[in-house]
Amino acid sequence: MLPESIFIKKLSRELSSRGGALYFVGGVVRDFFLQKETKDIDLVVTGINKDAFEKILSKHCKINHVGKSFGVYKCIKDNLDIDIAFPRKEMSTGDNHRDFEVESGPQITLEEDLFRRDFTLNSMAMDVKTGNLIDPYGGLNDLRKGLLKQLSEKSMQEDYLRALRAIQFVARFGFDIEDETLLSMNEHKGLLDTISSERVSIELKKFFQGVNFHKAIGYAESCGLLKEINAGLSASQWSKIAWLNRTEVFDPIIVFSMYFSMQNNQDLKDLLLSRKKNLHVTSVVANIEGNQSSETDVKLMMSSLEVDYEIYLRVKKYLDIIPDDKYQELHNMCQSIIETNQPYKLKQLAVDGTDLKEIGFSGIEIGVCLDKMLQDVIRNPQNNTKDFLLTPYLPFPQGRGFKQTSK
Repeated sequence: MLPESIFIKKLSRELSSRGGALYFVGGVVRDFFLQKETKDIDLVVTGINKDAFEKILSKHCKINHVGKSFGVYKCIKDNLDIDIAFPRKEMSTGDNHRDFEVESGPQITLEEDLFRRDFTLNSMAMDVKTGNLIDPYGGLNDLRKGLLKQLSEKSMQEDYLRALRAIQFVARFGFDIEDETLLSMNEHKGLLDTISSERVSIELKKFFQGVNFHKAIGYAESCGLLKEINAGLSASQWSKIAWLNRTEVFDPIIVFSMYFSMQNNQDLKDLLLSRKKNLHVTSVVANIEGNQSSETDVKLMMSSLEVDYEIYLRVKKYLDIIPDDKYQELHNMCQSIIETNQPYKLKQLAVDGTDLKEIGFSGIEIGVCLDKMLQDVIRNPQNNTKDFLLTPYLPFPQGRGFKQTSK
């Protein structure tokens, strides 16, 4: 859906009164026709010079000059991340992803600006004031077909990041890739080395979190791109992840955990995960080879994981680390532990840090002591009473009892 923004409407009216015009472009127009909401808004301004535009814009928001050399102005208004740009065209000057010249300004037409984009379905614009669609390259027709089609036969050669964008668009939206575009992706796949690892990681992150992940893997394999981004994974390993996506409810933590458990030469930070997801995935990967054969083993693992044990268990199953019968056995143990309220987390202990402070513990001693208590209670659930847990320490104020009993 197009964003409801008082800022954008006011800016459009003022630009119109000065002979200018403002257009939604790219992903926001695509998402409008897909009936998807977006918070990242790209706008193009035409019909006005830069000095006049900056005076108008400065009245409405604090201008962020990042990207200004390319004619791009950034604003955060109405809970939206907004990029406003003059039309620009880019000319390749070499083989590297960064080897290009940019010409920007009112002298560039809107149609020229739209032609520099990655695919026809992202090359549409919509007049903010009138709502009229500007679609010089048949983007809406291709969008309705669900078809990714390059704007020229040189698109991949000029910027091979577009190939990775095609793969992640397939994963996110379920699009198909037009035959000529797929051939071009295959022909120029060696250019992947010219793209920075950070830019590759941004696209791979979106690729991994798409619900049509398995379809994207199929396209990546068919154009030879899978070998270029495999990070040490074999075709059969990719197939395991793809099979999961076809047959199970999609869970990015499981997909990321499978990926990092199967390869040895890529750090989690390379995919730019959020801190929470990084913590969850790291926890699963670090414990993936652990073996559990009893309820005590399961509780100890549940205690150490930063994610639900069931997720950890499913990753082991999908990686063929445990057979189906073992998975079911451990799953049943986990359910029994939860249903009978057997303690395996600190919050389930009968005592807490306040109780330990009252008998003289302080600082790091409190955390270490609680951890030791939890390990005891996991093995002996009957010991989880306040009297039992505190009795060994009562005769020793100031934490001395803890130090003695830890010898």
